[in-house]
Amino acid sequence: MSKGIKVRTGVAHKGTPRERPSAWIEVSVPLQLESWELADGLGERFLRNEEGVEDGKRPAALPESMTQQEIVRIYKDELLYWGTNLGTWSERLDEEARERATGWLTDIVLDAFPEMRGYGR
Repeated sequence: MSKGIKVRTGVAHKGTPRERPSAWIEVSVPLQLESWELADGLGERFLRNEEGVEDGKRPAALPESMTQQEIVRIYKDELLYWGTNLGTWSERLDEEARERATGWLTDIVLDAFPEMRGYGR
């Protein structure tokens, strides 16, 4: 006999400020993330609403370096919050500002994951 999927119960807030009774299942989805995808996750966290990026100023809130675990945790958190729209952090930027900001983010990712150097978009 195969093992069934466990249904969890509790309360949810999805789309409403009120708690409501809810039942759900939990699934795991393996992700195969490239450096630019990880960089977009960091962009959502650190640059989405940051002022001055369009002027070429690196935000003080953007760390110089991060561990692999920190980068993956942030990516996961942003994916859970925004869904698959993780590239929208840069929509308001012109091409030059977007490239500069993407460079900051990619440098953080590649410093943490040096084996990804040389592979890009």
